[in-house]
Amino acid sequence: MSDCELCGRIRSAQFMVSLDGVTLNVCSNCSGHGVFVSKIPQKPRYKDVREKQLQVKDVETEIDLVDDYSPLIRAARENLGLTIEQFAGKLNEKANLLKKIEQGKMTPTEKLGKKLEKFLGRSLFQKIKLQDIGTKKPDSKALTLGDIVTIKKGRIT
Repeated sequence: MSDCELCGRIRSAQFMVSLDGVTLNVCSNCSGHGVFVSKIPQKPRYKDVREKQLQVKDVETEIDLVDDYSPLIRAARENLGLTIEQFAGKLNEKANLLKKIEQGKMTPTEKLGKKLEKFLGRSLFQKIKLQDIGTKKPDSKALTLGDIVTIKKGRIT
């Protein structure tokens, strides 16, 4: 909304009227002073626009390591009857690195994870959908930073 161009009332212009050949934006009280042209379309309020922006949207999918990867790797290696050193030799990796991964002290890189998947024949990665959940609407009774500042200064309003 804009101000009435006839009486000056703030944010009340809702109509367009023609007065002596000039088109003016006027409020409902002043709309009878000229020839009605049209109604001014209302823009959506900020609150309505903000609510639409906060809706949940699917962003993308991401590949992530499964939570129980270390016991899976150890069990698959033991099923093949290999020691850590033999396993490391077949994968062309260091034994210490594989030992730490089996103990859960370290997570494998994506490249090493793919290599382990291929050799062991087990899936170590899962697809996860990432979602943009937006922000939570502030509680109307919650304190704001401005409230805290005024309380500390001793001017509680």
